[in-house]
Amino acid sequence: MNPAKTPLFSLLALSIAACVSPAQDEGLGSTEQGLVACPNFACAQNAPTLNNRPFHELAESHQANLEGFSLGTMVKNNAAYAATVVGWELRGSNRYDQLTGSELVGAYFEILHAADSKRYRVVIQAYSLMQIYAGPLKGVVIPQYILKWIETTPGAPAMHYQNLCSTPPTDRRETLFQQGESTIFFEGNRYDATSKLVAAGDTNWFNLGCAGHVVSKLFLTGHSTLSSGASPLSLLHQQTALKALVADYCGDGTPFTVSGEPLYWKTSNLFMAFQSTPATFEGRWGPMGPVCLDEPRLVKSSNPLAQVFFPDAPDGTPGVIAAMQAHCPTKIPPPCSAAPGVYSFAGAYLVTANPPQ
Repeated sequence: MNPAKTPLFSLLALSIAACVSPAQDEGLGSTEQGLVACPNFACAQNAPTLNNRPFHELAESHQANLEGFSLGTMVKNNAAYAATVVGWELRGSNRYDQLTGSELVGAYFEILHAADSKRYRVVIQAYSLMQIYAGPLKGVVIPQYILKWIETTPGAPAMHYQNLCSTPPTDRRETLFQQGESTIFFEGNRYDATSKLVAAGDTNWFNLGCAGHVVSKLFLTGHSTLSSGASPLSLLHQQTALKALVADYCGDGTPFTVSGEPLYWKTSNLFMAFQSTPATFEGRWGPMGPVCLDEPRLVKSSNPLAQVFFPDAPDGTPGVIAAMQAHCPTKIPPPCSAAPGVYSFAGAYLVTANPPQ
């Protein structure tokens, strides 16, 4: 993140710590996936990635992001353009012309990494349309793009174009019906990938959301400023959703889930609701993490990645419990002690539950 923007996250964290949301009841539903307990948004999740370096945002002003990547010039048919994102639409502009929609196919933009002087070319290979999954803008049509990259650093070995999204999923429910290899763009928010805090963005920075990535899911479920209708509590709901989707049980930005793990979640703003009757209660969530926690989603997981990243302890303690005990023994949330079949908000913004195996 740009250090100049950091106070936004700090101020938001201080302001939401004292907030309490109204209790509401449940509605419809969806499954969800979180993030693997690896640095930022990277490990085992479908993230924008160049040479094994994941990232999620770029600046139109060519300023470097936290990972050191900066946006260069867009080019099509030997003409140079400035790459910008307006709302959720990628554009290329110069004094004579503007590229939008399918006109972008065949164009490329450069991405630079100053620390090691590497250069990359990202080609817009395809353009199509999809619908926002939930929230006030549910059903609104937005663009999605398939992006392929190669390294163009002088002296770099020859390579085939690779998808910018690192591990495209195939389950359309997991991606909220975004095409698996595609990327969406949107402005209006900045995400601190380390602390999992959300701040209102500016028009200089835009996000890249690969299918199934948490950044994409926040936007597609109405939990971004652009797709939320900008309600007074929007940032509080957005950050709560981010914390819940990555299973930030300790509240410090550490994720305790794996890519592709099914999850039922419902929100007090009624944007999201359970797909069907859950098997067990996981927890209630606020903007700084879980208010209480009953059964973490990986305790009975059949996802093979669960044991890869959270192997059970020698004494039989489930791996995710052991990891929490090792990472934040004094900050483990208290139990919700929810009665079987009762999934009330009890003042929380969001409730998570485990689907039947």
